[in-house]
Amino acid sequence: MKKDIYSLLLGREIVELIDDLASKTNTSRSNYINEILADHLSYTTFGQIAKDILSQAKDQLESIGGYVFVPMNSAHFMDIRAELNYKYRPAIRYCVEVYRSKNYYSSRIKANIRTQNRELTKSMEDFFSLWKEVEKKRHIKNSNVVSNESLNNNEKGFIRILEDKSNKQVLGLETANYINVLHRSLYAFFENKEDYLKAKKEIERIYGETY
Repeated sequence: MKKDIYSLLLGREIVELIDDLASKTNTSRSNYINEILADHLSYTTFGQIAKDILSQAKDQLESIGGYVFVPMNSAHFMDIRAELNYKYRPAIRYCVEVYRSKNYYSSRIKANIRTQNRELTKSMEDFFSLWKEVEKKRHIKNSNVVSNESLNNNEKGFIRILEDKSNKQVLGLETANYINVLHRSLYAFFENKEDYLKAKKEIERIYGETY
């Protein structure tokens, strides 16, 4: 939805109440007022749709367990952390952004880990190389992989975009399923990283259960 700037005269007490409620929902005053007016007019904003998609994904991942959700100040983003089964139990970050492209909705999943550990860095590079090999073999439709080179030098991971041109109601579930399959595959990789063929076989098995 395109937004313009308008001047409104509002009572100080009303503004204080709005600011308090906006703060509790991690949003801005303008966005909160926009959502209130949209609800009053029975209009569904993109922010509401994005919030529903991410809530659907969060509910699914919470039912699985093992994921920690970091509070965000935007209805379009979700920040998720999960442990890796590696020595000091580092956390991998899954950042999800919902956006609209033409007449359909997409979720951009960025999986990455920030580390100075050379051994872990090499292992993550090996995993994502193997992961993309498995994905290429499976030919996921309506999606796009961005290579590691698009990330910062101290980030190891990749980006996946999931598109749903037919039914935005399932995009949240698709996003959650993808993150969970990816994370389960990471666990399988670290359990078998000394045996490349066994690790690949396990990842293909996990991947094949969903796709």
